[in-house]
Amino acid sequence: MAVDDEPARRIVTGRESAATPKILLVDGDEAAAAQMRRRLRRLGYAVSGVLSCGAQAIEHAAAHRLDLVMIDAALAGAVDGVEAATVIARRRSLPVIFLVDAAAGELPPRAWDAAPYGCVLKGGDERQLRMNVETALRLHARQQQPHDELIETAFDSISDGMVATDTKGNFLYVNETAKRIVGVESEDAGPDEWSEAYGTFHLDRTTLYPPEELPLARAMRGERTDGVELFIRNRQRPQGVYISVTGRPLRDAAGTHVGGVIVFRDVTGDKETERSLQRTMRDLREQNQLMNTVFDSISDGVVVVDERGTYLIFNPSAKRIVGFQEPDAPLDRRSEVYGLFRTDGTRFPSDELPLARALRGESTEQVQVIVRNRRRPYVHISVSGEPLSDTSVSGTRAAAVIVFRDVTEIKQYEQQLRDTAERLREQMETLSAVVNSIGDGVVASDETGSVTIMNPGAERIAGFMMPDAASDPSCPDGGIFYADRMTPVPPDELPLALALRGEESDDVELYVRNRRVPNGVYLSVNGRPLRDRSGRRRGGVITFRDVTGRLRAEEALAEAFAQGRLEMVDTILHNIGNAINSVAVGVETNRRRLRDRTLLRRLASLAQAAEAHRGDWLAYLRDDPQGRQVRPFIVALAADFAGHHAELEETMERVGNRVAHIVDIVRTQRAFDRGRPMRKEIGLRASIDAAVKLMQDSLSARKVEVAVACTAEPDAIYVDESRFQQMLVNLIKNAMDAVDELARTGGADAAPRIRIAAYVQDEFLIVDVTDNGVGIDRKDFRKIFSAGYTTKEAGSGLGLHSSANFVIGSGGRILPLSDGVGRGATIRVMLRRSAVTPPRAAPSASGQPQAHR
Repeated sequence: MAVDDEPARRIVTGRESAATPKILLVDGDEAAAAQMRRRLRRLGYAVSGVLSCGAQAIEHAAAHRLDLVMIDAALAGAVDGVEAATVIARRRSLPVIFLVDAAAGELPPRAWDAAPYGCVLKGGDERQLRMNVETALRLHARQQQPHDELIETAFDSISDGMVATDTKGNFLYVNETAKRIVGVESEDAGPDEWSEAYGTFHLDRTTLYPPEELPLARAMRGERTDGVELFIRNRQRPQGVYISVTGRPLRDAAGTHVGGVIVFRDVTGDKETERSLQRTMRDLREQNQLMNTVFDSISDGVVVVDERGTYLIFNPSAKRIVGFQEPDAPLDRRSEVYGLFRTDGTRFPSDELPLARALRGESTEQVQVIVRNRRRPYVHISVSGEPLSDTSVSGTRAAAVIVFRDVTEIKQYEQQLRDTAERLREQMETLSAVVNSIGDGVVASDETGSVTIMNPGAERIAGFMMPDAASDPSCPDGGIFYADRMTPVPPDELPLALALRGEESDDVELYVRNRRVPNGVYLSVNGRPLRDRSGRRRGGVITFRDVTGRLRAEEALAEAFAQGRLEMVDTILHNIGNAINSVAVGVETNRRRLRDRTLLRRLASLAQAAEAHRGDWLAYLRDDPQGRQVRPFIVALAADFAGHHAELEETMERVGNRVAHIVDIVRTQRAFDRGRPMRKEIGLRASIDAAVKLMQDSLSARKVEVAVACTAEPDAIYVDESRFQQMLVNLIKNAMDAVDELARTGGADAAPRIRIAAYVQDEFLIVDVTDNGVGIDRKDFRKIFSAGYTTKEAGSGLGLHSSANFVIGSGGRILPLSDGVGRGATIRVMLRRSAVTPPRAAPSASGQPQAHR
């Protein structure tokens, strides 16, 4: 068959050849529209039209082939700009860019329903205009291309033949299966010659099929056909093949009739099976014993009855599946006796069962029935029934047959697949909700620099954090600056730009001012590259928080220092900062897991296979080598989803614990303000484990091994839980920084490790936190606990100072132990046992102990 490949790609798959992009402009401001039209033409784009009405824009998009629509977001009228953009984006799958005035406010919330590919300022820079247009076109093309290739690949890989033509009979598409079944590689015959050219006959194999009645010819005329059976015989297929054909009119996206399409399959084997079954049933009465032997070996259930409904054959598989060894129920009570139900749980009427319908001369295929009785609590079966006619005697129906199989396991797998997909959707929604609820700003982009995620916290804190934020015409003195508020940050030095190049950045202090934050805001920014499992960079992500209050409160803090409160405030900020950094690490871990879409792609592949074999699913699972892999594939996929879900839940639990820890820090400070510390009885080992868990993500990222050894320690101690645990967190973080610093200087010769030991010695409870890090010079032993002392560039010098304040305030001691620089160190906390021993419960009036409050 002669095939026009280019029209096939255009009509069947919707793919266009490369051409100058055509853009529709919709703007009520004629002057602005004319200026934009000139700018687009100078940039080499074709302008399909310039309209000022939303309704006209919808009609124009339906009648013309477009690549992009640029529409004024503030366009008024019966159909305003936002509504027109939404309709065009949804109905025509076209990319939309909003045109906005520099003085305009934010886009209305409903504008996001149009899924815009961006916004363009009227009268803005042409380079920026080109960037926005090219980004929209390329993103849209990237989203469409995999879908088109998937359709072509699917068409060429399906087991059914597929042929598409235009209304004149010109072939648009013929897949490989069609060529193999029909056997004709190339033919120039017109529609009125198809029957002779391809050898198309009625089922009698001798009468040519009228060309105008062929399913493809009828589809070209706009008619639908289903299950038309034909016989094909030609030079390439001298033995001939039987085919079953379904035809449909071919319509474009606007619903216009543009041709016809047929899908057909080789049913020669089915015909042979059908004839064999008819011969077998005619000989049934003469060869009863032989056929019983045959049916007894079939794994499917087979039931044959005469015209009165009396059983002639009820093979062992049927008895096993239904659960009855001696079936003798009358026709009108078989549903009740065997316990037969519809899939919705209602009783299956006996006169509607496939066997009863076959006795009335009706054929049924794959009727779904549930069997529930005392022998078979639950079995899902698929039943097909056929009437059997003995025309050699009287020409009337003499018997009926049903064939059924147990599909319970297959249905369970299908339900597992649906449940797995639903759980994945819920996980995605949960993670999205978590990111959107985080107070810190989160911005992610793909490898091209296009922003893919910007949570509400980012917009609320900084207005926006785009790579080109320094060029905002609506705020001439705006931009992104260093902390001095005067020196602009070069675009290629921004944390997001660094992340896109594969570089990490931590605690970068920036100052941002734009029309949304005209008074400016100080930010502390962390940046990380996004990578797939193979290590290839796929984009970048930054997280940032508003530190304006801290920086602008320095003068107030100086005054507070004179009043003796600076140290307390700095300690609180340090502790909360540690906890917030831990939350950010947990969020980044989950974000990295969310970017891995391997499970989604595997699930999509399984769904595509199921859709491709919707008509022969059972046969595909049973007979096709790939189909037999579906069951282990589903089991493995479900296990992978479960593992993925468990990882997400574990990380989210840690994030929740860190947030609770921040609340405890604030609550503890309030308690001190009121003059009453919050002491209570806590488990020592549990508190140590909780502190390690709070820092787990940071420890794992640095591959630091942590070991906890508690020997002869008390089960419980009586302390301020929040301050005790914060002390442990500070000591673990200090140890982690020490091994990290040794690794950066190239002095590490062993795997980084931290050991936490708790034990009782004389009158003290001792907690040792030991690391194999950079160590401590003996001359610095007296200084390390002083406020502000630190050897780290970004350190606050408050971690060990805060820990020392707590220990000494509890009547204990804190000591540094080290053999020198590069030889590790131990921070030893010694708490007097008398100060941390839980108080005994006071006896009540009844003589029973009372719990301490």
